[in-house]
Amino acid sequence: KQNLPDALSSYQSLAPGGNRSNALSGLIGRVTSDDPNAGLTLMNQNPSDINDSVVQRFIWHSFGSNPELAATQISRIADPDARDKMYRRALESWTQNDPAKAQTWIQANNVPDSVKEYLAKNQGKNR
Repeated sequence: KQNLPDALSSYQSLAPGGNRSNALSGLIGRVTSDDPNAGLTLMNQNPSDINDSVVQRFIWHSFGSNPELAATQISRIADPDARDKMYRRALESWTQNDPAKAQTWIQANNVPDSVKEYLAKNQGKNR
């Protein structure tokens, strides 16, 4: 938190594996909160360290400022149940905050049918 360059250097020095992925998850949260595009760049520069936790952290920290960018990354979640849950949560929130943009994005992207059905069924319930 205090010194991003030192944190990045420490991350780079870690051996591949769980600790390195955990470190990337923390960095993603920090970087993405300030600049979602920089967070995505960091993720893309380190593909071997990405796991579902890293992707979810990116989505959580970018969704408020850039929901479209956040939503495009949901498909990277490997676990199908976790991926669909993230689609439901994120897209439901987005449709409540900006229905037109959310619907345009949903129709232009490969959103699972089960998520579309969930959104249609629950539209307006949480308003």
